Amino acid sequence: MGANEAVLIANSHSRARRDGDNLTLTFANGHTMTLHNDNKGCEDGPDHCDSYMLAAEVPQFHWFLVFEAFYEGGNFYLIDDRSGRKTRIPYWPVFSPDGQRILIQNDDEVSDHDNNLEIWRRDGDGAVLEWSHSVKQANAELPSLFGFYYTSVANWRGDRIDLALSSTAQFDVKTKKVMPAQNWTGMLIHENGEWKLQADWPAIYRPSSASP
Repeated sequence: MGANEAVLIANSHSRARRDGDNLTLTFANGHTMTLHNDNKGCEDGPDHCDSYMLAAEVPQFHWFLVFEAFYEGGNFYLIDDRSGRKTRIPYWPVFSPDGQRILIQNDDEVSDHDNNLEIWRRDGDGAVLEWSHSVKQANAELPSLFGFYYTSVANWRGDRIDLALSSTAQFDVKTKKVMPAQNWTGMLIHENGEWKLQADWPAIYRPSSASP
């Protein structure tokens, strides 16, 4: 991510700069925010292991995306480029074409974050969680799916997000068989004021084919 930061800063038209351990963001009102790395102790443990990296610069939607890295894991922050307000989000965002919504996809199998999909909505100079789909909910809906599935955005048009979904090979402890890796399609659709996940689940993942 470090090499990518250098490219982002070079293309930021002086909106961002790196001076050693300091990442400085300049906002539309002329104010600045400096994020300081304290990562001299990372080789020895979690103490003094905190650093910031510019992960994306999205001026058309008035956002900076900054990743704060710890000894283990880290945080993503959306920072409004007009006010400097920070909004913590759990994972990398995918922006809607108009920038008013953000799709978050949890692709970390060992994460303790409850949701595997979230949609956030622009709210003034911040963002708020509008909809979520939990890993537990996914497994309850798909009782023959043991483990994790991955998503990627194929297309986003207005109130419809087309998704490509996939899973890795998984061992079914009930049947003692390996369930093969699968690829399928689905979509998130906004109807009657709420988001719904619809997917053409592979036959082996459909509740009707699950073992009792």
